[in-house]
Amino acid sequence: MKQALVILLALALPGRSFADAGADQAEQAVVLMEQLANVVDANKANCDAMGDKLVAWADANGAQLKQLKQAGKTLTAEQKKAFSAKYDERMKAVGAKMMPGLQKCQANPKVTGAMKKLTAG
Repeated sequence: MKQALVILLALALPGRSFADAGADQAEQAVVLMEQLANVVDANKANCDAMGDKLVAWADANGAQLKQLKQAGKTLTAEQKKAFSAKYDERMKAVGAKMMPGLQKCQANPKVTGAMKKLTAG
């Protein structure tokens, strides 16, 4: 499950640029990851519910997440560094918020299915 968390965090990191519209994309990506962390955290006591909520979140946000990930493939090292400088603390908070729930539910089939859906593509 740690690998899935790393993949999810990586989804947000590369898709951001700091040119005009890109800054909005960076903020969108971080907000999406924060929303995802909220879903995991709010459902950490019930792994089946977490899996269901993660699938619903993926259905609602998957296209935007995929678009942001695609945008990240054209970023320079400098742009990636700028993202890290601006959003590192928020992304660390996302990871810390998600880790307990993901660790607890790592063997749950609904959660693993949702994670595969989120990291596909």
